[in-house]
Amino acid sequence: MLKASPVMHSKIPPQSLCQPRPQWSTAAAPHVIRATPNKRPIGLGREGNTKKIQGGGDDDATLGWKTRQQASPMEGPAGRPQPGRGASSGRSRPQLTPMQSAYPVHCIGIVPIVKELMGRIMACTDLSSLDHAITEHGRSFHDRHVSSAMSRVGKLYRRNQVAMAQQMMQNLGVFALRELSNVNAQSLSTVLVALNKVGGPVNPALIQGILSEAKLKLPEFNAQGLSNTLYAAAKLGIEDKAFIAAWLREAKLKLHDFNAQNLSNTLSAAADMGILNEAFIAEWLLEAKLKLHDFNAQNLSNTLSAAADMGIQDEAFIAEWLLEAKLKLHDFNAQNLSNTLSAAADMGIQDEAFIAAWLRVAKLKLHDFNAQGLSQTLRAAANLGIEDKAFIATWLREAKLKLHDFNAQGLSNTLSAAAKLGIEDEAFIATWLREAMLKLHDFNAQNLSNTLWAAANLGIEDKAFTAAWVREAKLKLHDFNAQNLTNTLWAAANLGIEDKAFTAAWVREAKLKLHDFNAQGLTNTLWAAANLSIEDKAFTAAWLREAKLKLHDFNAQGLSNTLWAAANLGIEDEAFAAAWLREAKLKLHDFNAQGLSNSLWAAAKLGIEDEAFIATWISVAKLNLPSFNAQDLSNTLWAAANLGIEDEAFMATWISVAKLKLHDCNPQELFNTLWAAANLGIKDDDFAATWMSVAKQKLPEFDVQTLSNILSTLADCATDAPTVQVVGDASNKALAAYTPNGELRQPINQPFSTEELKAVKGGKWSSTARELAVVKLALEVMEKQRPGYLSGKRFQYGTDCEIAAMMMRMVAFPAAPLVSSFAHGLANNSRGTYADHMATAMGMNGIPGTVPLVKDIRLLCEKLGVELDVVWRRRNHPEQQVPDGQSKVEDKEDWSLHQGVYLKVLEHPCLQGRRPTLDVFASGANTKVQVAHYSNYLGVGCLGVDAFQHPWVRKGTPREEQLAYIHGPFHLLSQVLQRVRMEEVDCIVITPGRIGPWVSLLSGLPVQATMELPRTADLLVAGALVPDRERRKRSKDPLKVIFILWGNMQDAQD
Repeated sequence: MLKASPVMHSKIPPQSLCQPRPQWSTAAAPHVIRATPNKRPIGLGREGNTKKIQGGGDDDATLGWKTRQQASPMEGPAGRPQPGRGASSGRSRPQLTPMQSAYPVHCIGIVPIVKELMGRIMACTDLSSLDHAITEHGRSFHDRHVSSAMSRVGKLYRRNQVAMAQQMMQNLGVFALRELSNVNAQSLSTVLVALNKVGGPVNPALIQGILSEAKLKLPEFNAQGLSNTLYAAAKLGIEDKAFIAAWLREAKLKLHDFNAQNLSNTLSAAADMGILNEAFIAEWLLEAKLKLHDFNAQNLSNTLSAAADMGIQDEAFIAEWLLEAKLKLHDFNAQNLSNTLSAAADMGIQDEAFIAAWLRVAKLKLHDFNAQGLSQTLRAAANLGIEDKAFIATWLREAKLKLHDFNAQGLSNTLSAAAKLGIEDEAFIATWLREAMLKLHDFNAQNLSNTLWAAANLGIEDKAFTAAWVREAKLKLHDFNAQNLTNTLWAAANLGIEDKAFTAAWVREAKLKLHDFNAQGLTNTLWAAANLSIEDKAFTAAWLREAKLKLHDFNAQGLSNTLWAAANLGIEDEAFAAAWLREAKLKLHDFNAQGLSNSLWAAAKLGIEDEAFIATWISVAKLNLPSFNAQDLSNTLWAAANLGIEDEAFMATWISVAKLKLHDCNPQELFNTLWAAANLGIKDDDFAATWMSVAKQKLPEFDVQTLSNILSTLADCATDAPTVQVVGDASNKALAAYTPNGELRQPINQPFSTEELKAVKGGKWSSTARELAVVKLALEVMEKQRPGYLSGKRFQYGTDCEIAAMMMRMVAFPAAPLVSSFAHGLANNSRGTYADHMATAMGMNGIPGTVPLVKDIRLLCEKLGVELDVVWRRRNHPEQQVPDGQSKVEDKEDWSLHQGVYLKVLEHPCLQGRRPTLDVFASGANTKVQVAHYSNYLGVGCLGVDAFQHPWVRKGTPREEQLAYIHGPFHLLSQVLQRVRMEEVDCIVITPGRIGPWVSLLSGLPVQATMELPRTADLLVAGALVPDRERRKRSKDPLKVIFILWGNMQDAQD
C-alpha cells in the first residue's frame, strides 16, 4: 500500500511543470500522493486498490491509466462526471499491448490538475515542446488531454516534421485507445480530424474503437462535430456501413444547425465515401440553398465538385450556386478555379455569364495553376466547348513551362482536350511529345487509348512516338476495355499505323471482348478494320454475330459507316445485309448527306438491290441533295449507275445541284461522275459544258490513269460507232496483239529485228515507244488483212502501259469534237507545241521515236477513218494476259541467213538477176521480202499464217516474175519439196549440209545449181524468239543452197 506524501499542493505554479519529475522506486520509500478534498489520487480505484498497467515493469506496477471506475481530477465528491463530460457506458476499455507507446511509463511526484495540463498542451508552440510535455505528463493525461494533444500535433507540424508528427500520433493513439470509453463526442471528432490531418499509418484498433464509441454517442455530436467526423472518416477511407447509417440519421436531424463550412465539408465527404442517400441529399439541398450566401470561395468550389461527383442535378440549387459564385469568383484560388470548371463540365453547366466571368479571373491566375490544375482545366474547357483564344494562348504559355510536372494522366487528358479544342500549337505539341516519350511506361490502358485518339485527331505523325506507343500498347492491350480497343484501332487507322504484330495482338484481344462493344464501338471498329485492311475471318465472324444482335442500337451514321466498311472488306453476309436493310429503312430519314451517299455506294459495291430500300433512299435523298458535297454527288451517281437507278425526278434534281458543285470535284470524282453519266445516258448540254469547263481548269491535277479513263469515257459519249476491240502488249523481244472478238483469226506477233533488240538493250527504245508501236502495228495489220473494215468504226485498244494509253488518248479523235476539245485543252494548258506538250507532260523528252510515233498513229487513224479509243487495264487482267504471253513466245526455228551471205546467194549466175518475191517461212523481223511473206503469226507484210495453207505461186503472174525464198524448218524439208513439185515453184531452198531423207525428192525437181555456204559463226543469225539454249547449238551447222527453176526445165524439154 502506498502512503501519502506529507507534502501536498493544491496548485502547482506553471514553472514547476517544466521541472524534472521525481521517479518512483519500489526499493526506496515510495512517494505517495495525498488526495485533496473531493479528489482521489490518480492510480487508485474506488476501493483504493492499485491498478497494474499491462506490459509495464515492476517499478510502475502501481500506477496506470484510470479505468471506468476511477475518478478523474474533474470528478465530484462521489466520483460522478461533471456536466459536459460524457458518461461512460460501463464497457471495458481497449487493452494496450506492449511497446505501443514511445513515451515513458512512470509516475510523477505531484499530478497537475486538468486545467493546468490543458494549458501546458495549448501553450506549446512547436512539436518539440509538445513532445516534451507529453513525455513529462503523458501518464497523467485523460481523454481530453489526449484529444487536445493530437489536435495540437496536427496544427504544429511542418513539412519537414511529418515523420515526427506521425510517430507522436501513433504514441498518443495508445493513450487514446485506453481512454476511448471516456472520450466524449467532441473529442472523438477531434481525434479523427487530427489523425486525418497528420496522415501516416493508423492503428486499425483505434479506428474501430472510435467508430464504436461514435455510434453510441452520435446524439451528443453537434453540427460541427458531425461535419468534421464525416470529413475525417472520408479522408481516412472509413467505409463502416453501420456508422454511416447512424451518422445519416443524426445528420438529418441537425442539418439546420450546419453552417456553410459544415455543409460544404459534409457534401465533399459524402461524395468521397459514395454516400448517395436521396433523403439526406434532399435535406442537404434545402439547407444549402438557404445558406449559400455564407459559402466562401473554397466552400463553393468544393460543393460543386462534390455535387458533380454525386450526380446532383438540382436546377434550383445550381442556379443559386451560379449567382453566388459569380459574385465571389475573384476570391477563388487556382485550385478552386480548376476544380470548379471541371465540376461545371461534368454537370454540363453552360452558363455563358459564369463562364465569361470564370475566364476573366482564370486568365489572371493561370500562373498559379499547377500541372494537375492546368490539365484538369483544359479538359473541362474542352468538354464545355470553351474556345477563348486569349485564354488558350495564356494556358499554352503556362503549360509549356510546367509540362515536365505533368504525370501520365495529366499528359493524356491534356492532349485529348487539345484535340477536342483543335489546338495545333507546334511548340506545345513538340514539348508534349518529349515529355510523353519519357513517361509512356506510366500510361495505363485508358491513357494510351486516349492519347492515340488525340494524336489522330491532331494529325500528329511522329514516328518515334508512334513506335514507342506501339511497344507500350502491345504490353498492356490485355488491360484495354472495349471502348479503349475501338478508339485505339480508329486512331491507328487515321494515323496509318500498320504494325502487323500490334494488329494481330489487337485482333486477339478484341475477339475476347467483342461482346462488350456497344453499337458505336462496333461500327468504328469495322470502319478502322476496313481502312487498315484487316481481313481476319474469325474476327469478322465474331463481329457479325455481335452486330446482328445490336443493329437496332446503331444510329444512322453507324449504319452508314458499317455498310461502307463491309463493302470495302468484301463482307457479303446475307443475314447481316437483311438485318441491316430492316434497320436502315426505319432510320433513313435520319441519314445525313454523307450517310446517304456512302450507303448507296456500299449497296452498289455489295450488289444489294432491294427495291423497297432504294425507293425509300430516293425519296429521302431528293430532299437532301442540296446538302450533298462534291464527293457525295459523285459517289451517289456512280452507285446509281451500278444499281441501274433511272428515276427521272431524282436525276433532274441531281443535275441541277451538281452543276453548282462540280468545281469542288477532284479529278477522280470528275471521272466517276462522267462515267456514271455516260452509263445512265444523261444527255444534258449544260451539265456537259460545265463538266468540260471544270475539267480543263483542273488538268494540271490529273494523273495519267485518270486522264486516260476520262478520255476513254469521253470517246464513249462522243460516238455510237461499232467497236473493234484489240488488246496488245510489247515485251523486250516482240510486239503482240489479238482481237478478243475474232475480227482477226490469228494473233499478231512481230519479233524484233537485230537492230531493234540492240535498241531495247541499249535503252534507246522505251517500253512506252514499244507500246505505241503495237498500236500502229495492229492498225496496219488489220487494214492489210481486212481492207476498209476499220472505216467508220472505233478502234478500242487495250494496254497495260499507262503513259502510252495517255499519249494515245490525246491524239487521233477527228470524229469526236468533245474529246478533241478536251485533248486540245490539255495540249494548250502549257506553252509549246502540241507534240512538245505531250512529250513534256508524259516525261518523254529525250526518248527517241515516241513523239513521231504518236504523230504517225494520228495520221494513220485519219487515213483509215477510224476513231482511236484506248483502255488501260492492269497487267493481271485476263485479256491483257493473252498478248503478254504472245510477246514472250519462243521459237527455236527463228533463224535467218546472214544478210551478206544472202546477197551473195542472189548473185548466182543461174538466177540471171532475179530477186525473191515471196519469203515462205519468215517473220516480220527476219523476212527477206518485206512486203510478202508467210509466218506463224500476223505481222507487217504477212500474207497469211501457216505457209502450207496458202499458195506459193500466184496465178496470172508470169513465172519469171515469181521467185520464192524458202528457209524453213529442216524437219519439214520433205513436205516443202513435195509442195515445190506440186506447184512447180521457182525457188531458192536453204537445206542442211548433211544428207537426209529429203534428198531422194530432188531427183524429180529441176535443180539448176547448188551452192555450199561457208561454215562461219555468223552464217545464221538468231531471231528474237530463239531461246538462249538453242543459239549455240545451231549457229555453226553447214548449209547448202539449192536453186530450183522450172522455167529452165521447160525450155530444155522444148
